[in-house]
Amino acid sequence: MHSLLTTLALLALIGSAVLSYMNKESLTAARADNEAQVKSLARLETDLEDAKGTLADLTSQVESTTQEGETLADEAAKLDAEKLKKEEEIDLLSGELDTAKGELEALKLQLSEVGNLEEAVARLDSLRTKNASLSNRLSSLEGQVGSAQRSAENLQSQIDKLSKEIEDRREGRLPENFSASITQVYPQWGFVIVGAGNQQKAAEGARLAVRRGGVEIGQIEITDLLQNRAVADVVKGTVAPGVQLRAGDRVYPLPKEQASN
Repeated sequence: MHSLLTTLALLALIGSAVLSYMNKESLTAARADNEAQVKSLARLETDLEDAKGTLADLTSQVESTTQEGETLADEAAKLDAEKLKKEEEIDLLSGELDTAKGELEALKLQLSEVGNLEEAVARLDSLRTKNASLSNRLSSLEGQVGSAQRSAENLQSQIDKLSKEIEDRREGRLPENFSASITQVYPQWGFVIVGAGNQQKAAEGARLAVRRGGVEIGQIEITDLLQNRAVADVVKGTVAPGVQLRAGDRVYPLPKEQASN
C-alpha cells in the first residue's frame, strides 16, 4: 500500500514536471511569436511612414507639375500672341517687299529707257551740276537785279529831287532851310549882293525877307545868279523910311502867301 502511494506520488511528480516543461515550451514559443509580431508591426509602421512620405512627395510633385503646367500654358499663350504678331509683321513686310519689287521693276524700266546704269548716273551728275550752275547763276542774277533795282530807285529819287529843284527855281521857290546874309549894299541903285547863289540853291525870282535882330525890315527879289552869289533888287515900299539895308542883315524865304503878293 505504501509502495503504491509512493509510486503514485512519483508519477504525479513526473507528470507535473512534464506539464511544467510543456508549459515552459509553450510560453517560450508564445514569447517568440509575440516578438515576431512586434517586429512585424514595427516594420509595418516603418513601411507606413515611408508610404506617407512617398505620398507627400507625390502630392508635392503633382502640385509642382500643375504649376509648371499653368506656367507652360501661359508661355504657350504668349508664344501664340507673338506668333500672330510676327505673322502680321511678315504680311506687312511682304507687302512692302512687293512694293519695293514693283519700284525696282519700274526703275529697271526707266534705266532701260535711259541706258545703262553708268550712263544714268553720269546723266544725273551732269543734271545736278547744271542745276547747281543754274542756281548759282540765278542767285547772281537776282543779286544783280536787286542791285540794279536799288540803283534805279536811287536814280529816280535823285531825278525827282533835281526835278523838284528845277521846278522850284523856275517858280522862284527856295528850300525851307535857306538862309544867307547880305554882303554888299548899293542903295543908290536899289540892289544888294547876297552871299548865296546856284551852289546854295538860290533861285532867280525868289523873294526874301530881310531881318535884323529877328525883325523883318524889308524884302528883296533875286534877279541874277552866280555860283556863290546873287544879285537882288530891293522891293519898293517894303523898307520903312529912315531904315537902310546893310551888310550882315540876314535873308530868309518868305512864306508862299507873302511871296505871291
